[in-house]
Amino acid sequence: MRRSNDIEKYLGLPNLVGKKKRSSFQNLKDRIKKRVDSWSFRTLSQGGKEVFIKSVTARYRWQKGHGRKDNFRVRYHISNVNITMVVELIDENTRMWREDLIRTTFEPDDADKILRIPLASEAHPDMIFWRGEHSGEFAVRSTYKMLQNQSPTTYPIDSHNTAHSFYKQLWELQLPNKIKILAWKQRVALTAICPRCRTGTENLRHAFVGCPESEELWKELNLSWIRQSEFNECIEWLTWIFSNCTIAQRRSVICGIWVLWMDRNKNLHEGMAHSGKENARYVRYYLGELDGINERQISDAHKTDKWKALAQSTIKINFDAAFDDHNHQSASVVVVRNCKGEIKATKSYLHSMVTTTFEAEAIACYEAVLMGKEMGFSDILVEGDSRTIINKCMTKSRDKSHVSTYISNIHSEKSSFQNISFLFVRRSANQLAHIIATISLRNKEEIYLFDAVAGYATHQSELERPREPD
Repeated sequence: MRRSNDIEKYLGLPNLVGKKKRSSFQNLKDRIKKRVDSWSFRTLSQGGKEVFIKSVTARYRWQKGHGRKDNFRVRYHISNVNITMVVELIDENTRMWREDLIRTTFEPDDADKILRIPLASEAHPDMIFWRGEHSGEFAVRSTYKMLQNQSPTTYPIDSHNTAHSFYKQLWELQLPNKIKILAWKQRVALTAICPRCRTGTENLRHAFVGCPESEELWKELNLSWIRQSEFNECIEWLTWIFSNCTIAQRRSVICGIWVLWMDRNKNLHEGMAHSGKENARYVRYYLGELDGINERQISDAHKTDKWKALAQSTIKINFDAAFDDHNHQSASVVVVRNCKGEIKATKSYLHSMVTTTFEAEAIACYEAVLMGKEMGFSDILVEGDSRTIINKCMTKSRDKSHVSTYISNIHSEKSSFQNISFLFVRRSANQLAHIIATISLRNKEEIYLFDAVAGYATHQSELERPREPD
């Protein structure tokens, strides 16, 4: 056993720590930072970077208590030293924050942030959330993005700004991902001799520029000028091209590279060969087909749906929300109609301490479910124009996003109905709820009407009411 005469430290850590905790551990922080800064992140492979990121982030965990619910420890300098657990800030009877205690314990800004955190209607076990993803689940990609924002040197390309601009422009192109991924990888398995011309040594420059078949393709596409650049790395060549051409030409270049590589593989593995003219003709045909698909999608996106009544005795409840980012306020609206399209009830609520539009929509959906329960319905269809919220309501797995509280509450209320379902619709089929939410937030007013809507929404209500066939 090793013996140390230095009673102030043990295993490199201070043995006794007084009130000056920061100065006691500053030396340790400086040593860690010095060692980490000396590591060369750019020399790691993609797999190495993933292992590096996971090994670092694995050390960051929320500290919890033992065997209790809502029991995360308060790791923050506060005025009330008796508060050690988050559960002590919650009223267990009402499932609400103890606002007076929070405001006397924390700084005003921090108190407001805490009070904006929603609480579930029922206590549940602690969970760990990853804030880098909307889903709350850890992902390497979001960690990599966080590292990029902190330091450009974490990016694997020396010319960070230029490469970042190229990749952004690449992913914005209206092309299938399988084509863009080939340009993004820039690393492919090559053979000793070009399988198409069988005269040159195959490398990326020869495959995409030097081969006679490649030369003919670029000539047919009026892109012969892209062969003028001398480059060592493919990223240099593509970045130079993107900085000197239009969006349409970028699509043609990336699609041309994909067709050349596909033709090269067919030649190598299947013995099938096509001329540069044939490949150029295929590029034009393929891009034309994509443009046709995009036009149809755009046309479909502009179609307006209308509110539809149900053919059965199910009650339909529409919800929507309006959000004021500056004041952290929202208005939730619930419109209840029967299978004939007749208004049964209209209600709007005002909420404070709301952080995002996403949260405002989740609150509105929860209010719609509560409205159905309050009115004693056993069979309801909840309809809204927030696809993400609707999907979360239909998913049985535990949600870990920042609206998980409301989603959990919605799932808890499902047992109150014999049948409850959720349906996403476009905004045009949810106009009545949208109009009421917008005006309720603007006027800062709440309404609760039976068998009617507010006067300003009467016209829209009549437009959405089903008509008897002539």
